[in-house]
Amino acid sequence: MIEKIMSERFFYLPVFLSIILLFVIVTLGNNIVKHIEALHVIERSYVQMNKTSE
Repeated sequence: MIEKIMSERFFYLPVFLSIILLFVIVTLGNNIVKHIEALHVIERSYVQMNKTSE
């Protein structure tokens, strides 16, 4: 009985770890994309600010 419970518990462990890893990868990818978008906004602001000061 205990062996069956332990084998079921260890069967689901890789599934849960895979789901957590998937969420981590998606979150990191989203953060990278948002960071790049923010840098482009800052760059465009500086370009526009330099054009108006000329």
